[in-house]
Amino acid sequence: MFLMLVAGRPRGAQAAEGQDLGELLRHDKLGGALILVVEDEPLIALDLSSSLRDAGAQVVQAANVESALAAIDAHRCSAAVVDYWLGYETGRAVARRLKEKRVPFLYYSGRALDDFTTGSGAPVISKPAGGREIVGMLRLLLDGKA
Repeated sequence: MFLMLVAGRPRGAQAAEGQDLGELLRHDKLGGALILVVEDEPLIALDLSSSLRDAGAQVVQAANVESALAAIDAHRCSAAVVDYWLGYETGRAVARRLKEKRVPFLYYSGRALDDFTTGSGAPVISKPAGGREIVGMLRLLLDGKA
């Protein structure tokens, strides 16, 4: 399933029967989950990490593909937020490793994505987005609903 969140509206996300998706996104606590943030822009990484910590998550940060792969191998991450365009690199290797380890993830990108990302089945949130939207989508991923 391909998911995209644009202007706060998830496309393709499914709420449980009788449950409104907006309601699901309001209950966005991450309860100690270890979230990997792969983001090459320091201020965005800081802001995103702060939002995740405020929601109760533990955060591991990586600014490039090499450090992201090392973090995936070193930690048992619950989920990940991956900026697909990392300077001159793409997040393809990161996505492959996360899939190998069965770690759910979402893409958070401000630039156009290619067929690899849109065909990956991972949710996509377009920059800029608020921490609440990202936390909400991570909760869906952790609950197996995205």
